[in-house]
Amino acid sequence: MPGRFAALPDREAQAAWPQARSVPAAPSSSASRVVRMDDNGFLPSPAPLIYFWGQMPAGCRPKMAFHAKPADPTKPMRPRHQPLLSRMQMKTKRILIITSLAMAAIAQLAVAETIPQAPVPFDSPVKVTAETEPRVAWWREAKFGMFIHWGLYAIPGKGEWVMWNNQINVSDYSKLADQFSAPQFSGKAWVKAAKDAGMKYMVMVTKHHDGFAMFDSKADPFNAMNSAAHRDFVKDYTDAAHEAGMRVGFYYSPLDWRFPGYFFPDLYRDSAEAMREKYHRQVTELMTHYGAVDILWYDGGGSNWLAFGGLEKGNTWRSRDRSKGYTGAFDWQDEAHNSRMRKLQPNLIINNRTDAPGDFAVREGGGHLGDFDNKTPWELCLTLAGPWGYQPPFPRPPGLPDGCFRRLPQKAIS
Repeated sequence: MPGRFAALPDREAQAAWPQARSVPAAPSSSASRVVRMDDNGFLPSPAPLIYFWGQMPAGCRPKMAFHAKPADPTKPMRPRHQPLLSRMQMKTKRILIITSLAMAAIAQLAVAETIPQAPVPFDSPVKVTAETEPRVAWWREAKFGMFIHWGLYAIPGKGEWVMWNNQINVSDYSKLADQFSAPQFSGKAWVKAAKDAGMKYMVMVTKHHDGFAMFDSKADPFNAMNSAAHRDFVKDYTDAAHEAGMRVGFYYSPLDWRFPGYFFPDLYRDSAEAMREKYHRQVTELMTHYGAVDILWYDGGGSNWLAFGGLEKGNTWRSRDRSKGYTGAFDWQDEAHNSRMRKLQPNLIINNRTDAPGDFAVREGGGHLGDFDNKTPWELCLTLAGPWGYQPPFPRPPGLPDGCFRRLPQKAIS
């Protein structure tokens, strides 16, 4: 039927495109190569193409394909000189074709507004130089470590994002500290478990996005020393690790959901700068008060992560175009800050989750094991229990195939 349009993918992307399939070509008609939308045949009109095209994965090349009714290969073709349509019928057909092409052009313009853009990467590049290699050498050989994701969010038992996901009022969330006693905590037990498993280093969450610090911080009273535990958990952990000869790492999130400046850094500039000041002061405390620190593992840092990828004001508030980075005036000042931290801890290695270049890259989650790479230092950080934060009954992590466990040793020895 005239006026039907479809999107034809590149060959290499077509196999990964489950919504569509190619119709086998008839022996004498190339017109039947259009992509079908469903079992009933062709796309019913140019309008659904906007949705269909918007769902195309990267690698699909949009094309507009006019489809006329395929010729019946069982019937002989008419000679070229034999008239097919009257003059009036021919004019009508030309009008239909022109109209269809015009509709396709309109649809194409509309689709251009809805095609998802490739997101700006939240991670910074990894810098591999003669200066960085000696710092990373031990880490390349270690290959296996323990990541400890634990904090105030363990009390609700709904994961580390519970404050945001459930939109818990800041004042109400802070009251959880009065219940945070952790009577069974043992840094030595953690370290023993890591060593018994053959791990060479450990990374502990010192502050997540909720703002609660697991150490004695003078930069913010919202911390473990002012909780029911009255305890510096980071000190207990680092003392046990150093005693056992284990390499020490700190996870730290610069962002803090309690600060309006995180969501609107330009509108609430004072708040954003106060958040940055707290981040700089707390990481300085971590680099100063706990002996040798080997790894600084940032998360949620960098300008492109502001407001979960950004909000901007046009005619209305909307999510920032993910193909563009943050262009406001606020600056985390990560490079200058990391430079100061390296002076405090000369052998420190830092990941690539701020605006500053990192010493190693992070691949997070079982679905991001990725390809072989022996040039760029990288690690796969994943959980064996499902969520990162305490969240019983610990379902099997989605996207973590059995093959991942079989491939991990291969990566470790390659």
